[in-house]
Amino acid sequence: LYDQASFINAFVEFYQIKPRPLHQNTIEQTLQFLFKNFQNSKGGFYSAQDADSNNKEGLYYTWKKAEVEAALSDQEMKDFNEIFFLTYPHKSIHHRQTLTKKSIFHNSKVEKISQKLLEKRQKKKAPHIDKKIITAWNGLILSALSKVARIWPSESMNKILKKHFDYLLHQHRSFNGELLRSSIQGHIKERGILDDYAFLIDALIEFYQTSFDEKYLLVAKDLQKRQDELFYDKANKNYFLSTDKTPILEQIKVFQDSVRPSGQSMSFWNLIRLSHYFLDNDFKQKAADLLDSYPDALKSFPEAFPQLLLALDFYISPTKEFVVSGKKEECRKSINEIYQAFFPYVLFACNQGRSPIPLVQKKVMLKGKTTYYVCEKGLCRTPTNSFVEAKKQILQQSK
Repeated sequence: LYDQASFINAFVEFYQIKPRPLHQNTIEQTLQFLFKNFQNSKGGFYSAQDADSNNKEGLYYTWKKAEVEAALSDQEMKDFNEIFFLTYPHKSIHHRQTLTKKSIFHNSKVEKISQKLLEKRQKKKAPHIDKKIITAWNGLILSALSKVARIWPSESMNKILKKHFDYLLHQHRSFNGELLRSSIQGHIKERGILDDYAFLIDALIEFYQTSFDEKYLLVAKDLQKRQDELFYDKANKNYFLSTDKTPILEQIKVFQDSVRPSGQSMSFWNLIRLSHYFLDNDFKQKAADLLDSYPDALKSFPEAFPQLLLALDFYISPTKEFVVSGKKEECRKSINEIYQAFFPYVLFACNQGRSPIPLVQKKVMLKGKTTYYVCEKGLCRTPTNSFVEAKKQILQQSK
């Protein structure tokens, strides 16, 4: 599941930088695969799909030339040879071959052949789905999907995301407000660890910037405070991985990012953004202290900390807030247009009136019209009723 999240995140940014049909098509195909294979109908996403079926590694996703020939007509086979190639048979996958496109470009021939081969593949026994729902991994995918819904707004996607968030916040949260690590078929497993909090908080912040439903940002703040109560090491100013008090586990702290971000790196990212939204100096100080607590490896081997570096780039750059004061629909419309381009140093917020979010409370509508505020370090440029002018202010600020 976390691979799907990383893949979607990357292609959203590819699209923002260079909006090619290839990037959008890739995301759409990934979403189809995700919703078909990983989505629990009641809420939440399953954790993984096995690599083997019929006790053979890679059987479902690999081919033999005879299988391809049996699925296609003579003309389609000629087109196939122009568009695709089969890799050399490898003994690790039972002398089967993987299917590879010769070009990244997509056309009707590619679509037709891909569909026929997909129909052929679906007749095989599909790999087993691990139906464990892991809070942290769901946080990663929901964060990615929130960005998709922001760049291609859809009421149906917002409803899907709300369903999954609400499921996790009800089924994976105990009566005392603590997160739970995972569940399978409704049976809850162990208490949550740092990653469960950090990744879900990130997703809630991202979803707020898509939906502008303030309750999700407020829940993110509450979970951050709960995380600090449970995992924060006051002496060293960083986070333990677990609340387990056994001598071994109590000392575990993970700083390096791997195929998934570390809970420390994601916490730094969360604290920075929450400090902006809630004008909270405690969050701001915790972020600074957490950064200072990082091991020397950050300087000698920075490539081991990609998520931290992304957050650090935001932290030290001339960021910052783009606040729309007006109806929710106007907020969404404006943010959607801004989000078509790559603006990594902008936080989005919406004041719909009587907001509980401190960042937006004094940023009101002027002349009874939708009003735009572009701010940095607590100082705002002249508010404007012109979206075009506001976008210019962001461009000037982001240079």
